[in-house]
Amino acid sequence: MSAPNSYISTFAGSTDFGLISSDQASAIGQPSGPIRLCHGVPGRNGFGLTHIEGYENRLRELNGLGFSSVITYCHYVAENFEAIHEGHSGRLIVARKRLDRRLVHLTLVLDLRSTSDGHVWSIVTGLPKRVLREPVLWQKEGRKGGCEPAPDAASRPRFATLTLPGTRS
Repeated sequence: MSAPNSYISTFAGSTDFGLISSDQASAIGQPSGPIRLCHGVPGRNGFGLTHIEGYENRLRELNGLGFSSVITYCHYVAENFEAIHEGHSGRLIVARKRLDRRLVHLTLVLDLRSTSDGHVWSIVTGLPKRVLREPVLWQKEGRKGGCEPAPDAASRPRFATLTLPGTRS
């Protein structure tokens, strides 16, 4: 059995699943640091991998979204988040919007830990949410709503004349 505070490795062998960069950290008034996943403790007040895996419905939901494991989900969100939200008790929520059949916010709740090497953002829990109401502290640059225009949109005329086929007599 692994120690609860020991870190899980990604499939690439690193313990860093993602990063709160120095630019993001200065924008939100928090320290920068890697995002890591601990083995954790199960249960309502738990954290980490065993906490997330302890909810059978959550595993089914993650599988339904195409993630083969909790580790895959955590790695994807930690590497690709588009926004940082304010969490409870000094925690952060990193989120990535995803639109399949419905809009889903893929989220991770992070807690700051001090280590001998500096600061680490530890994954407390992770879950998809339909609605994310927590205040946004930082958002990736780009269009609001997570929609990017087609690459050639700027070169197309703004208004086009629609010509309908004429009727034959």
